[in-house]
Amino acid sequence: SADLYNLQRGTVDFIGFSYYMSKTVSFSEDNPDYDYDDYSNDVQNPYLPASEWGWTVDPEGLRYGANWFNDRYHLPLLLLKMVLGREMRLLRMVRFMMTIG
Repeated sequence: SADLYNLQRGTVDFIGFSYYMSKTVSFSEDNPDYDYDDYSNDVQNPYLPASEWGWTVDPEGLRYGANWFNDRYHLPLLLLKMVLGREMRLLRMVRFMMTIG
């Protein structure tokens, strides 16, 4: 069938992704390549606010991620879930979505 053929070829019509927060890590002699090490070397980014949960509120991080997907795959993007904290204003989110559209 056509669906099976498309699955075998590995093609998709769009990319769906979720965005929660960006991460800032500190240098560790035990991990000089900054390999992901769970949360052991996470630090708060002093240039960005944090949500009530301590997550970095970083709308530019969402844009960087969306641009990365677009540059690499050239497919329509579907933002499935975005968590930036309650203090993020709806107008700011709408303005951002218009810039990536």
